[in-house]
Amino acid sequence: MYKKKANITVSFSWIFMIIIGTFFIVVAYNVISTYQQNEEAKYELELKNTLRNVFNLVGTTTGIEEEKMEPLGRVFRNSEVEIICFENNPLLSINGRLDANNEYLRNYPTFMTYIKQGRLDETYLAVGNFRMPFKTSNLLAIVSKNNYIILDDSSTISLLFIEKFRKTGAFEDLTLIVTNINSFDSDFYESLRRSGANSIMFISDEHINIDPQWENLRQRAYHLQIENPGNSYGNIIYKDKDGNSFTFPYIDFDNSLSLITMAAFSSPGTFNCSYNRLFDLTTSAYEFKINKTQYFISLLDNSVSLCSPSMGGVGLQNLSYVEVLEKLEEIKLYIETNNFNNPVQLYNLIRQLDDLQKDKLEVFNCPYIY
Repeated sequence: MYKKKANITVSFSWIFMIIIGTFFIVVAYNVISTYQQNEEAKYELELKNTLRNVFNLVGTTTGIEEEKMEPLGRVFRNSEVEIICFENNPLLSINGRLDANNEYLRNYPTFMTYIKQGRLDETYLAVGNFRMPFKTSNLLAIVSKNNYIILDDSSTISLLFIEKFRKTGAFEDLTLIVTNINSFDSDFYESLRRSGANSIMFISDEHINIDPQWENLRQRAYHLQIENPGNSYGNIIYKDKDGNSFTFPYIDFDNSLSLITMAAFSSPGTFNCSYNRLFDLTTSAYEFKINKTQYFISLLDNSVSLCSPSMGGVGLQNLSYVEVLEKLEEIKLYIETNNFNNPVQLYNLIRQLDDLQKDKLEVFNCPYIY
């Protein structure tokens, strides 16, 4: 009887220990889970605040700023990052999680390929301007030292890129390599394959072939070909390792290579998403200039002289602004209808607008439209 009671006591002791142990395990799990959730919430808040601050800083700049790169710090530490285009909306993907509230990506065309960042600070926000002929939007790109850019040594576009990067000094922290992409040296190919590159962008003029070995690279790799490099219009052509090809007409009115540079920083899917966003921002910019021109016309309709007396009375001044207005409306309608298709025609329209601004307004000290 005494032995049975002892066994029962021991059994209750074990049950009590199991209950207490389970309680502490649950408490510990909840503490760890809560800590992890708090850390994730803290990280997401830090990420959004950092991106919002940097994007707003560069997005609210005006005029013809020099191109630049802003460091993003360690905001993407230990993360895999890319932009996913979903229903023509860019979504930032971090470690496979989509941020549907990234309003900073909807405000400006933003480009990138793919970034896998460790603890080191290697990520930047590259900034450029898009003009046709006035500034219509900032262009942004999330780039890393591990996004390799390989320039073909026999291509005109490579010379233009090197000159641009040297002149601005904005992209000196990027990994740029100049070589013959038509034929890889075996050691060079092996060094690329074993490198820590997250993505590799080969860049050349149109019709320059790339060494077939590139299709065996384990990294994400693309071949970017530029038609008519150095001209004010042409086509941007992407090719991927699966043999797919993607073509985008471009306008480079101020010969800054702005849109072409963003193509060099972007996968074709992400480029397509932000490229389409650029149309909306451009038509909005034209709408603003149209309203501005209509305001000046309303002043002239009320006999308010705006220009130098050498131009003549308000009637002649009115005619000049009406010409500018008609050209603005023509270009806006063209972009809404055709996007950047037929870039030759679009470039000619923009050139006509720029000539009107210079010959009809600037020369007579009239208030500028842009």
